[in-house]
Amino acid sequence: MKDGSVHSAGAPVPLNAFYGASIREFLGQEADSVLGVLASRAALEFRGSEREQARAWQAEVPLLQRALAEFRHREGWSILLEYSLRRLGRRPDAIILGPGTLVVVEFKMGATGYNSQDARQVEDYALCIRDFQSAARGFVIVPLLCAENAPNTEPQAMTVTDSVAAVIRANGANLAEVLARVSEGKLLGRPLSWQEFDLGGYNPTPTIVECQRRSNSDPGPLGFADLVLTHPVLGRYGLRLD
Repeated sequence: MKDGSVHSAGAPVPLNAFYGASIREFLGQEADSVLGVLASRAALEFRGSEREQARAWQAEVPLLQRALAEFRHREGWSILLEYSLRRLGRRPDAIILGPGTLVVVEFKMGATGYNSQDARQVEDYALCIRDFQSAARGFVIVPLLCAENAPNTEPQAMTVTDSVAAVIRANGANLAEVLARVSEGKLLGRPLSWQEFDLGGYNPTPTIVECQRRSNSDPGPLGFADLVLTHPVLGRYGLRLD
């Protein structure tokens, strides 16, 4: 197939995520059908936490479908569930892709408040995508923390620094409204399909190295140890670029 994706029963299957579809296709599927795809892919991971994860999906998938059903800008938007961030060894719950915009969603089902650690987690996901996912270059990446039973927060103006927005907070009741505000903002650009994002390769951003060299009085070669200490994601998890 030209798009490089694995195909099952005629439908493309993501290589690096458990599920991928356009928003229109996602809304056209029964939640149980989506859950079946997620469960099948999870079984191949041998992670040992399938039951706990399945319970979370049973709440998250219908919530996402209800929120996106109110989404007016469906054309050109798509979704990936459980996309693998290999450098972190983790998977954001959802990545919603639109023209010029990627929304990285992390759910905390049952949560009654917005935990700073959870906000930091979804921000790390956004930073990792910015720095290592070549298909995301030139897109605004919006980390969104959805704490199911947390109180409403005041609408916040979206601030963007180096292509990553400040963490936006939502709950189960206002997720649709928050997503609508993001999509209706002045975020213009080309569409990005889930297939293109899924197949985008690991490719560190050159500016990571450039920024370190500018902050280092020694113009010589940059060592990996220095980069780990200064990079916001790698230093936090003790990861390397090699």
